[in-house]
Amino acid sequence: MSVQLTTEQLQVLGIENYVPTQRAAFVAKIGGLVFDASIMRLMDTLTEDQLHAFTHAIESYDTFDATLAHIQQTYPSFNTILQEEQHSFMQQFVSRIQSQGV
Repeated sequence: MSVQLTTEQLQVLGIENYVPTQRAAFVAKIGGLVFDASIMRLMDTLTEDQLHAFTHAIESYDTFDATLAHIQQTYPSFNTILQEEQHSFMQQFVSRIQSQGV
């Protein structure tokens, strides 16, 4: 089940009035938060040696796409973690908006 913001919630947040570049920046910020949370969860599952290898590998890539490809290939559980973090973020985000009566 996908959690989505309602039109009213978008209006309250002022997001519906964003120009495309502002929307892209907003989505990128959220994506960064979700990605960082996913990386932290993945790192919590690694041994000290695995963590050292992970850090070394990540530092050796010069693009985000290359880094992501490495993570997905080396750690198949990462996609599941990423999906769980996306879902968790949206649930918390919507819950906070709803708690404000929107």
